[in-house]
Amino acid sequence: MSRIATSQIYDRSQKNVSTARERESITSEKAASGKELTRPSQDPSGYMVAASLKDDLSVSEIQQKNAELGTRVLGMTETVFTQLQEATGRAYELAIASSGESPSSQASREFTIGEIENIYQSVLQTLNTRYGNRTLLAGHQSSKPAFDSAGNFMGDAGEINIEIGRGLKVPINISAEKAILGQGLESGINVLKPFQNLITGIRTNNTEMIHSTLEDFNRATNQLSLARGEVGARMAQLDRAMDNHRQMKVDSTSAISAIEDADAIKVFSDLARDHTVLNAAVSTTETLLKENPTDKFYR
Repeated sequence: MSRIATSQIYDRSQKNVSTARERESITSEKAASGKELTRPSQDPSGYMVAASLKDDLSVSEIQQKNAELGTRVLGMTETVFTQLQEATGRAYELAIASSGESPSSQASREFTIGEIENIYQSVLQTLNTRYGNRTLLAGHQSSKPAFDSAGNFMGDAGEINIEIGRGLKVPINISAEKAILGQGLESGINVLKPFQNLITGIRTNNTEMIHSTLEDFNRATNQLSLARGEVGARMAQLDRAMDNHRQMKVDSTSAISAIEDADAIKVFSDLARDHTVLNAAVSTTETLLKENPTDKFYR
């Protein structure tokens, strides 16, 4: 055999070794990672689809965390309005008890005033409830209390929105201007006013003023119920979003797995085959070199 022919055979053998080694390397990566797709070149379209699904899944996970945060914030806000309704209900009972025709005794008035003032202070504390370092009902001014000790509103009507889906945002705070002060509502009322009037009426033994708070407490209770309903509606929307994101995670993970995951039995079978092919190619090259030790220099 001529040196030129032998050199060509050697080149071919070297190429076979290189090809076999690359195939075994790819199969080894599949075996180690459990993934069918380890390089974009193996299936460009499949790789792009999987990458797109992963991007969507990453965004979905962030939006789900947003929804979970919103659920916690709104859950605490619902507790706030529940406590306010309970306080309003007790104040209404005290107003009924104090609105009789007969003048109350000094001792009785002082006892009632003490309780209603305690309730009023608890209402102010509830209105300034914080989640972390943010006041729930202060709008964009959430770094400070929503109401001062005199019952003046210190916040604003700003909405705090979170993204729970592509192009879908939900406010996770309730405006105290609307829910507490009654602004923008038909028959809206400042929820704090009946408490203040009841304290004044009992202190001055003004039966007419005391009696006038009864209707106001009813209006306040209805107004707080509307706020709780709004909170509940938003929480339901967040729950649906979280369900959608959980389902999307299942579906996307399954789709990515169908594209990327390798068949373990097939991979290890291919690995054994590729290893055998590589050993055969190396053995052939070694035999050629032994039989023609100098021919490798002639190209």
